[in-house]
Amino acid sequence: MLWRSHINLHPAVRQVLLYPGDVTLVRRVGSGSAGEVFEATCLGARVAVKNILNITPQTLCAFRAEILLSATLRHPNIVYFVGACWGKELTCLVLEWVPSIAEQPSYPTKHHQTTHHHTDP
Repeated sequence: MLWRSHINLHPAVRQVLLYPGDVTLVRRVGSGSAGEVFEATCLGARVAVKNILNITPQTLCAFRAEILLSATLRHPNIVYFVGACWGKELTCLVLEWVPSIAEQPSYPTKHHQTTHHHTDP
């Protein structure tokens, strides 16, 4: 059996566990060969959720390592680690939501973009 009880998890992973019922997936925003990323909410806060698609002993081990690493990283240019879920119903990283450039209030819209014309000398 791939899933182990939380009792058998690495102590550092147990410290960052979130209750899966506190995480609500809103929409999928991306996917890759290893997993998917969703816009979600966690206890009312907008977050990003990264899950794994193909669950094997190797992917679970790699995902656990990613959780442990993410939980220790602190830098202004790295998204904030909120927590993780580990179980049959949801195995994921929960991270700070970073709005896309198009969602930024200062992002120029089509109507506000400046057009530069290049002329040959």
